[in-house]
Amino acid sequence: YRPVDRAHPLRFGSLWHSMQESYWKTHDIDAALAVEGECDPFDHAMARALMRGYHARWADEKIETLAIEEQFRAELVNPDTGAKSRTFILGGQLDGLAIVNGRKVLVERKTTAQSIEAGGTYWRTLVLDGQLSPYIDGVRSLGHEVESVMYDVVRKLAIRPLEANAKRAVPETPDEYEARCVEAIAKEPDRYYARGAVVRLQEEEVEARSDRWQVAKGILFAEGIGRFPRNVDACMRWNRPCDFFDVCCGVASLDDASRFRKAATPHEELAPKEIPS
Repeated sequence: YRPVDRAHPLRFGSLWHSMQESYWKTHDIDAALAVEGECDPFDHAMARALMRGYHARWADEKIETLAIEEQFRAELVNPDTGAKSRTFILGGQLDGLAIVNGRKVLVERKTTAQSIEAGGTYWRTLVLDGQLSPYIDGVRSLGHEVESVMYDVVRKLAIRPLEANAKRAVPETPDEYEARCVEAIAKEPDRYYARGAVVRLQEEEVEARSDRWQVAKGILFAEGIGRFPRNVDACMRWNRPCDFFDVCCGVASLDDASRFRKAATPHEELAPKEIPS
């Protein structure tokens, strides 16, 4: 099941991801700025301002794009025995693969509201990020070895559009808001853009493969007994209720077509694809 309406942060994230995809494919700032999404005009204005600043910040970097949004399929392997799962495969979609300043890297593009200053909490938590290791195995399945993962992080602005008040006769327009965002970014570009290399040691990759294998075993066990553990810690994970919070609380139903739809496939974002032989 999927929610019919996506939350505001997800809509903005989708718009930004599409703009970035266009930019990394073409390195054409005008093409990226022309991308449309489901966001309101002020979200578009912020995204355009961030895109302009992104281009100004990184346009001189020596980057050769090798792949964008490429999907992968790989065997899910027990790291202790080498046995391949007969039920599950490892699948995903890479943000990007590129040669940056002469080094082949996996690219992870992120937006955040957190501080992205060097050495801060944002970067320290990446040491524990479980998303990177399967992507490294995924890019290997496509025939590539990478030296590291380049985290390409953009911090969203906390600036809000101005409303009409005692000092202002009319509300701020999207164009005025965009210009104000651009001005704020130009004053402190390092506040909004950062790139950092994240590596995975061999023993860390083995641990991550073990984690994935145990997750797969847990899913099989739960399916076998018809019971799945609840994760109440995720109900307010992104500082907002989960889309299915009301269903779990018993005040809404998955059969409500105005709020939920049933997906045709478990992973709509991934096209059907065979494992390479």
